[in-house]
Amino acid sequence: LFTFMFPHTDTLSVDVEKSILHWIGKKVSGEHDGYVQIKNGYTIFDNDSLIGAQIIIDMNTITVSDIESPEWNQSLVDHLKDDDFFGIDLFPYATLLVTSVQKYQSKLTPQYNVKMDGEITIKGIKRPISILSNLSYENGYRAMGTLKIDRTEFDIEYKSKSIFPDIGNKFIYDEFTLDFDFY
Repeated sequence: LFTFMFPHTDTLSVDVEKSILHWIGKKVSGEHDGYVQIKNGYTIFDNDSLIGAQIIIDMNTITVSDIESPEWNQSLVDHLKDDDFFGIDLFPYATLLVTSVQKYQSKLTPQYNVKMDGEITIKGIKRPISILSNLSYENGYRAMGTLKIDRTEFDIEYKSKSIFPDIGNKFIYDEFTLDFDFY
């Protein structure tokens, strides 16, 4: 589609070996973090300007970094893969689609130079998304930034205080973070 709309486009594959996707989930008593791998992806450039991208995330590769006990670590990984969270038996992939990129400049967030708009799909549910990113072109392109996602918008309701207001202090915050570094 982009090739027909923009005849001078180049499509480049995302380097899945170098790219990093780090997640952080928080609860009242602390937080957990880990990584998830990119299955594949591509970027679309028009006259050397990024105009779009698609990243496919392999949810089966989710890991936990902060729990040293192999038994407890695997327990959390299994729970994240279960229906309470990402339901990977039915939804093994999440997708990030970037449909527009604009230059961005702000004194409040000087570390970012572009704003990317598009959609993210988790558990088969699509939601619009805006991402501030630092895009650089040294030795190829690189996009770095942070994405904050409200999990309840994707039917991930486990221990959500906004869904279960009587849960007390055993809740998990609705918002989780994805720090990305794509090459």
